[in-house]
Amino acid sequence: MDETGNLLETTFSTVVLFLHLKKKIHFTSMKHTWFREIIVKILIPYTFVTRQLFYSSLKNIVVTF
Repeated sequence: MDETGNLLETTFSTVVLFLHLKKKIHFTSMKHTWFREIIVKILIPYTFVTRQLFYSSLKNIVVTF
C-alpha cells in the first residue's frame, strides 16, 4: 500500500512538473527561436532516423513473405 502511494505521488509530481515545464517552454518558445532550433536539430533527424528504420524493417518483412 505504501509503495503504491509513493508511486502515485511520484507520478503526480512528475505530471505537475511536466505541465509546468510545458507552460514555461511554450512561453519562452514564443519569444525565442532557440527552442525551435532545438526541435529542428533533434526531433527532425530523430524522426527521419526512425522512419528509415521503419521502412527498412518493412522491406525486410516484405522480403521474408
